[in-house]
Amino acid sequence: MPTRTPSFVKKRPAKSHEDKLGVHEHQFTFFRWFEWFTDLIIPYLLVALGIELILENPFWTLYSLEYLEPFITYLDYFIAFFFIVDLSFKWVHVRNVVKFVKLYWLDILAVLPFYTAFRVYARFAAIAAAGEEVAEAQKIAHEIVLAREAELLKEAELLAREEKILKDARPLARILRSMERGLRMIVGRNEVSATGMRHAILKHENK
Repeated sequence: MPTRTPSFVKKRPAKSHEDKLGVHEHQFTFFRWFEWFTDLIIPYLLVALGIELILENPFWTLYSLEYLEPFITYLDYFIAFFFIVDLSFKWVHVRNVVKFVKLYWLDILAVLPFYTAFRVYARFAAIAAAGEEVAEAQKIAHEIVLAREAELLKEAELLAREEKILKDARPLARILRSMERGLRMIVGRNEVSATGMRHAILKHENK
């Protein structure tokens, strides 16, 4: 019956390829699986992007996706996550900044958070616009209610200002969101085509 080697005994160098890889082999296997899963899920993400663009874009609205917030925002984040993961795997394969930018500049544009940056701008604009009014309202609130309710009043005022800014700039927000989705549609389509070509080549070589 084999006995376990004590931890204080120095192990000899592994001889087999599998033993040499050890934990690194399992990590490599996981990343290979995750890359395969990313390639697998992208076509389904393209379907979701296509539905979003058909329902709502700067040119027409079949159904306003604003009624589905924040679900739509979470869906966009989910889609963006896998495009970022796919771009990360491409960087791992290239590992050259100039070549990476030259080959995947469109992929880089597709993962830039234009709409999120706009939301951040709206938030800061709301803070700047509501600064004096919020301070006065908070002062009054401190005199008549608890401090916690004063903070809630401040947050409500900021949200109201932010929503007003977003509502006033709704055409720009729709353009930014549709631009993000359109870029990801193009990149995803290219990725699906490239993946299909790789599989065809491997299948031909294995014959």
